[in-house]
Amino acid sequence: MRRQRSPASDGACTFLPDPSLDCGRCGPIWTATFDPSVLRIRCEPCAADDPWAFRWPNRGGHAAVAPDRQHVRLDGAEPLRLDVVAGSILDGPVRLEPALCLDRDVERQILAIRRLRALLAGDPLPVEPDPRLPRLVLALRVLDARREGASLRAIGTVLLDNSDWPGEGEWMKSAVRRLVALAGALQKAGPRGVLQRRL
Repeated sequence: MRRQRSPASDGACTFLPDPSLDCGRCGPIWTATFDPSVLRIRCEPCAADDPWAFRWPNRGGHAAVAPDRQHVRLDGAEPLRLDVVAGSILDGPVRLEPALCLDRDVERQILAIRRLRALLAGDPLPVEPDPRLPRLVLALRVLDARREGASLRAIGTVLLDNSDWPGEGEWMKSAVRRLVALAGALQKAGPRGVLQRRL
């Protein structure tokens, strides 16, 4: 466990787990403002033999203590984010009681609750494949290419690995233009656009 103090969470992420690591090797804790799958949790003291008892830090994770609440990241293949709004996750054993927030993406919260339950039960965590990711990654590569001065043709023939330029009816040129537009939208929206599924 790594416990750190954190300022009030009005930014994109609460803290980086290890300040000595660069951002490519450590995971930020996104705030609920950015990530609708963050769960609001009440921690209720319980008996140690309660089948749903949670004792920190019996699982890998990080906790940041801010003036208003504890921000928790439980590590795994896909980290699970909790905002403790009552009680303390550090004073286990506790029962974790999630509360749905109706002004945020309910489906994403329900998936997070299912993942939390699987984690506590020792079951495999359900994962929701995101079909947008390959195209968003490609858009990031297009963004880098445009910054380096790559032409539309170079993007189509190199990044998309297609020598048919501009393609019958200029289909390839149109596809590249759409990718360039997506890259610009991605740059403008930042992490919020991805996490809130605006793109």
